[in-house]
Amino acid sequence: MEETAEFLAERQPVVDLPPMVDLDDVVACYDDYLERLEQRTAASPAP
Repeated sequence: MEETAEFLAERQPVVDLPPMVDLDDVVACYDDYLERLEQRTAASPAP
């Protein structure tokens, strides 16, 4: 979920992030989340 944390940190101050993030809430709030997540994971090197 590192990609989600980075995605959110690019859009709001880190101090405003809740201690636990519900991915359904992220999807509901950010129309481009799933597309951006797919781009991030496709660009990440495989372990």
